[in-house]
Amino acid sequence: RQGVAMSFIILSFRFLREKRFFLFIIMVIFASLFHTSALVFLIAYPVSFLKGKYIYIVLLITVFTASLIFPYQIRFLIDLLAWTENLAAYSSWSDTLNYSGLVIQLSIFIFCFIFRKQLIKDNQINQILINLLFIGVVFQMFSTIIAEFFRVSMYFSLFSVILIPNTIHQIKNYNARYVIYISVSILLITYVYVSSLLSGFEFFF
Repeated sequence: RQGVAMSFIILSFRFLREKRFFLFIIMVIFASLFHTSALVFLIAYPVSFLKGKYIYIVLLITVFTASLIFPYQIRFLIDLLAWTENLAAYSSWSDTLNYSGLVIQLSIFIFCFIFRKQLIKDNQINQILINLLFIGVVFQMFSTIIAEFFRVSMYFSLFSVILIPNTIHQIKNYNARYVIYISVSILLITYVYVSSLLSGFEFFF
């Protein structure tokens, strides 16, 4: 169900980048009919157009610190804001995810952020993609408190499939680009292994 919801979230990106507010809202609501967690993507509209260099650093440090110091308060807040019983139940779950998935997502964001100026100069849409990826990292931080937050993070981090190639394209040196292609491929394969159902399987080559 979430996979279907994510497909409509991808379709909503067109209306997001074109600032067609009502069509964006309708598409997200339609996605929520398959998985209610898709409604969280509504925050993408105001957040995706934010600009600034240091706001990313400040928010990442703030959220990471809060997740370490105030886990019980965050659980209470989730229970308070949840719009369905299923979402409210997440706040009482003790399952969490380790930091491996967070480290990989954060590494992807930092890699893309390094080329931020070139990306935005090349295409303003990359600014939106950077902001979406950033929101995904923020939600992934909360998965260390409640594991189900990785589902929320996916609605935003899935756009890295566009941003990563755009970032690599900014590297003019062919040899350097080739090395980065290999490095990023290894990183993403590792991410799939440690952050998905595949982590329970053994691979034989």
